[in-house]
Amino acid sequence: MGSFNVKVSGSGNVTILVDGFYSAWTLNLGTNGSSNITVQVPNDGMDHRLVAVDDGTQGAVSTAELQLPRTSCTGALLLRYLGSATHPVTKETHVKIKASHTGIHQEPLAAGISVPGLGTVLFETLNAKEERVLTFKLPADGVEHHIDGTHYRSTPGGGFTGSRYPHLSVTVRSNQPPPPAEDPIASAPYFSPGETVFVRSAPGSTPMATDGSEWVLLEIRKRPESGQPVPPWKLTGTEKGFVLPSQDGSWSSSIQTNSATFPVGSKWDLRTRRFREFRSSNESLQYFNMGSAPIPKPQLDRPYILAPLTNQSYDTWVTLAGTGTPGSIIEFSATDKTAAPSPPQVPPPTTVGSDGMWSSRITEHPVDPNNYYEYRHVVYRARASLNGEATAWSDGLSVNYIGR
Repeated sequence: MGSFNVKVSGSGNVTILVDGFYSAWTLNLGTNGSSNITVQVPNDGMDHRLVAVDDGTQGAVSTAELQLPRTSCTGALLLRYLGSATHPVTKETHVKIKASHTGIHQEPLAAGISVPGLGTVLFETLNAKEERVLTFKLPADGVEHHIDGTHYRSTPGGGFTGSRYPHLSVTVRSNQPPPPAEDPIASAPYFSPGETVFVRSAPGSTPMATDGSEWVLLEIRKRPESGQPVPPWKLTGTEKGFVLPSQDGSWSSSIQTNSATFPVGSKWDLRTRRFREFRSSNESLQYFNMGSAPIPKPQLDRPYILAPLTNQSYDTWVTLAGTGTPGSIIEFSATDKTAAPSPPQVPPPTTVGSDGMWSSRITEHPVDPNNYYEYRHVVYRARASLNGEATAWSDGLSVNYIGR
């Protein structure tokens, strides 16, 4: 602590406050009186001021201020304010205080930090010559908080006794609280019957594994009115609820609405869960409503099939991949050019991702299960649909399936 001798002159009952917060003296100066006092000021390396407040019992309320120089006193415990940082989401203020045990006393000392209204926010014991950075949080309430710090010495009974005067006195204004979270149901988007609902992974989310060990389960239910029973979740989307990630680890799916299943005025909940080797993550909920606005006409490009470009084997997973309009639904046709008695497998529908890429998997089987040397030539085509509009079929991609 630093000690300063101060002369106070004036009239009435006067309270001397350090930094305008904690009381150092209470004086009755009478009429045109004066008093010499000694004031203890924290040795925290910061500027401090004295505020004299006349409570007005003997005249008009008045105040006077005196700026004090920084004290060079070392003391047994030093507390330094290092600054603060704002949490980007909660807007809480994270305050950092450096506590240093100077070693004047070899016994351990405790650093106590308190904030009026919040109580003791930190209480840490330091050994001789030890330094430590202490951190605590101020709530996002937009209030000017006064932070007091002092040291405590242990007593024979196992307790602590604190210093009469603070070793730290600093004021920090906390941030305004963040705006209230938007109600996702109240702000749910509207679609019209016949419009395509595009569902995809959030930008910046952790990419999924693309080795087949991770997938997304997409489900839907009609939002019940108050007092009505809650309907069960049902699989939905182009991929019938089971969505595999794209090559970049993102995922997407589309829901084609219609007036029979999705009438005007109906409200819907979507649930997505990420699975890894059959273990589910926490669910994520999204919402949409059905309205009657005109359906926007999309700029829909005819899709292209870009892969595979090599011969394929029977009874293995073959991935068809290509490009198209993001959010559109891709469906396929498959034509056998070898006059086989059974038709080829048709790839399941898929959704074009935000990056304009799509993929679908298929397993082709030999015409004669007993003859793996049999050759099969299949031509695949694709077309896209979005908001009730559809493209023409794409150019064909020929794939040869061969046996051993």
